[in-house]
Amino acid sequence: MSHKETEQALQQEAQARRDAIPRLLDLGLSAQQIAEALDLSLEEVRRLVR
Repeated sequence: MSHKETEQALQQEAQARRDAIPRLLDLGLSAQQIAEALDLSLEEVRRLVR
């Protein structure tokens, strides 16, 4: 896998995590639980929820 392909894969993974946040909120998870489940900072989850 080339450097560019690796970078693209990492970006896609990060986007998938961000895309999951609204679904997890709809399921009743707290921002803290989402941060832990997706290995994101609580601050990042809160910023993306706004």
